[in-house]
Amino acid sequence: MSEETKTHCFVVGIGASAGGLRALEEFFDNMPADSGAAFVVVQHLSPDFKSLMKELLERRTRMTVKRVQSGMQIEPNTVYLITPQNNLVVNDGILELIQQSEPPRQQPNFPIDIFLDSLSRDHGEQAMAVILSGTGSDGTRGYKALASPVG
Repeated sequence: MSEETKTHCFVVGIGASAGGLRALEEFFDNMPADSGAAFVVVQHLSPDFKSLMKELLERRTRMTVKRVQSGMQIEPNTVYLITPQNNLVVNDGILELIQQSEPPRQQPNFPIDIFLDSLSRDHGEQAMAVILSGTGSDGTRGYKALASPVG
């Protein structure tokens, strides 16, 4: 990440399964709105699922809650939510959506690992992972990337 575009806030990547709503609510109930960190929630979402996560989390935190659109700059005290049918990466502090391969059931998709791997490369020591729940082993590789001396 270049010094000119470097995001100076700490970024917390949060992995959750589709059924992880209660854990996310409890997490944000207990998180101060002015921590200075950004939070990126990567959830396993069904392609045809209409998520109400934004509206639900807005009731639990005073932080700004946004659905990710490609090109968003990561900002402190903000919660970012992945959208269905997409994977998410961060490059130079910018969030980018990558459409999941079609059809999604031919090979496993690990959106938590994909995001945490990119977060490790982009933010290094200014990043951490919280795995609330996941599908199978999703999140373990990305967590290891963040825990390694280079990540």
